[in-house]
Amino acid sequence: MKSIKFSILFLISIIQIVLAQSEIYEWTNSGGRMIKAKFVRGDAETVTLFMNGRNFVIKLSDLRLESQELARKSSVPPPPATPLSLPVKSIRPIRSRFA
Repeated sequence: MKSIKFSILFLISIIQIVLAQSEIYEWTNSGGRMIKAKFVRGDAETVTLFMNGRNFVIKLSDLRLESQELARKSSVPPPPATPLSLPVKSIRPIRSRFA
């Protein structure tokens, strides 16, 4: 029974991850042309969008301010996981029998 509950929770988690990553946004260039595409990645100068089965690299300067802000917001990496702090045993010096 526990394994069934675990399997269901695991499946729900995977589905949520996939759906969260496949969100489609509206992007508008500086000329006013709007497209619907998925965010792939971004850096300080460009954003990569996925549309119609292809990736497109677009300069941020070619996008309207709202789309630039969306790209920057989407580009922020998640905060790093905090390492577990384990208790450290005190280390004693090794004594040689020959000293």
